[in-house]
Amino acid sequence: MPIKGGDVLERLPNVPKGISEIDASLVFGEISRLCEQAKALYSQTFTRYQAEVTCHEREKAHLTEQFEKEGALLRKELWAKESKVSELKRHVREITYKRDTLQEKVTLVGRQLSDAREDSGKYRERGCHCDKRSSREGA
Repeated sequence: MPIKGGDVLERLPNVPKGISEIDASLVFGEISRLCEQAKALYSQTFTRYQAEVTCHEREKAHLTEQFEKEGALLRKELWAKESKVSELKRHVREITYKRDTLQEKVTLVGRQLSDAREDSGKYRERGCHCDKRSSREGA
């Protein structure tokens, strides 16, 4: 639906009723000038914001790249530490096995020593009894 000049003028603030066609032409000229000024301001603002967005996108890309590099470095460090932990766990298992084996050997040697002492004590007792018998028989 076409807008009549009077309808637009009635909506404008501070426009007196009953203005002439010449005055309407001046008002539309002013409106046209203000529209062009608004377009230029919009264009400048859009260009400025577009430049800011581009700058932020570059910064984001740079930070993302740094983050990814740092993440890769941290993953490598983590892998190295996990490898070291795995190696240390393997050494602990080996040492534990050796310790348990040695503990069993010590226990076995202790039993053998104890048994040898018992046997030695028995032989001494027999030897003493034999010596006593020999000395009784010889006397």
